[in-house]
Amino acid sequence: MTRQPFRGWHVVGAAFVAEMVSMGATFSAFGVFVRPLAEHFETTRGVITSGIGGMLLVTGVLGPVLGRVIDRGPVKAMMLLGVCLLTAGLLLASRATTLLQAGAAFCGLAAIGTAMFGPLPSMAIVSNWFVRRRGLALGVTVAGATAACRPSGPVAQPRAWSQPRARPQRCAPVAAFPRVRSGRHPGVVHRGGPIGCRRSRFLRRR
Repeated sequence: MTRQPFRGWHVVGAAFVAEMVSMGATFSAFGVFVRPLAEHFETTRGVITSGIGGMLLVTGVLGPVLGRVIDRGPVKAMMLLGVCLLTAGLLLASRATTLLQAGAAFCGLAAIGTAMFGPLPSMAIVSNWFVRRRGLALGVTVAGATAACRPSGPVAQPRAWSQPRARPQRCAPVAAFPRVRSGRHPGVVHRGGPIGCRRSRFLRRR
């Protein structure tokens, strides 16, 4: 019987991209838009920064619900839907004419999309692929979120919030769509084998 090649590190790469895009398009880039948003909507920066708190609240509330979904079956559909929701939320926020519309798009659609496609499913998938080197694999996965801090600011900074040329940058989450959808990474398509099983075609002692 031919032993299948271990593809766990391919899954880590896909999870790294998911973390980088989800965090870079929301939390990392948000600070660049605080001042333009405050001027555009004629409000204070404190009101604008409360959007981050709203997003954290929504993702925190959804955590247990999404964790139960991850335990029950494939994660691929959930992550793909998350990419679409995040992209739609950012696009709608860029076209908002009132602060309420922008807040609903960012703290609603974008926050839900981030929760469905960001750190939680990425780390759950990677955990199911590794036993002995699980800490290293998770560390590389989490590094995707910090790696997003460097490029997100310079990319977003020269673009005014209300200008049409800013909208393509709001489509950044689409960059992760092919990586999540790819059938070459079974760990992204399926949840993976149960931790602790003797032999699994998804779980190897790596």
